[in-house]
Amino acid sequence: QSAQAILNGHSFYATNTQFLNDVNEMQYILSVVDEIIMEMDKPMWSGVLKHLIMENIEEFHKYEYYLISFSTKPDSLTLWAEFGDKTGYNLEFNGMELRNLIKADEEIFCDGYVIYNRDHQKRILEQLIMEKIPQELRRSLGSVIEAMRVGINEPFNEYKFNLQKALALYALFFKQPEYASEKEYRFVFREPESKVHFREQNGFLLPYIVLNCPVEERLPVR
Repeated sequence: QSAQAILNGHSFYATNTQFLNDVNEMQYILSVVDEIIMEMDKPMWSGVLKHLIMENIEEFHKYEYYLISFSTKPDSLTLWAEFGDKTGYNLEFNGMELRNLIKADEEIFCDGYVIYNRDHQKRILEQLIMEKIPQELRRSLGSVIEAMRVGINEPFNEYKFNLQKALALYALFFKQPEYASEKEYRFVFREPESKVHFREQNGFLLPYIVLNCPVEERLPVR
């Protein structure tokens, strides 16, 4: 039924990120950040950042993202076991052509490969926390925290806002190492123009948007 809808209807479903198969997926990044903070040798920095990360749990729900995932692995026993349900179809697309067709219907907020390697994730986030965001504010992380300590909150509020926004984005592309065999490539949509629909799954109503590729164009099925 899903394969027929894709081929005949030239359409794909992008699911709200708060309703993915792994309900904890969007919070996984916080465990990586928490590990980085625990390894810091500056107790004051660790305490301030720890409090900030806890605030992020609620902050994530303020961002309305929808995503559609593809696998770059041609044939995966893991994916057959998870989604096949005794039978199924494996459709291969020309990625660049498909991207152009999707983009013609709905603006793509961002897209890319999912990162599963924990050490790689930590390196990215360490640079974000310690260097990238402070540099955007033309400050060091130490001066941001010191300003807050003496009652000047504006630099820290800017730092917090930028970090929360960045973590919400990186969370879309960080997954636990045990999912590495999925080899995902994701398209993400934010504040979509498309109408939000709902479908029932396991007793829940899942919000999704429909991405309609032009009917006159042949889907780039290989």
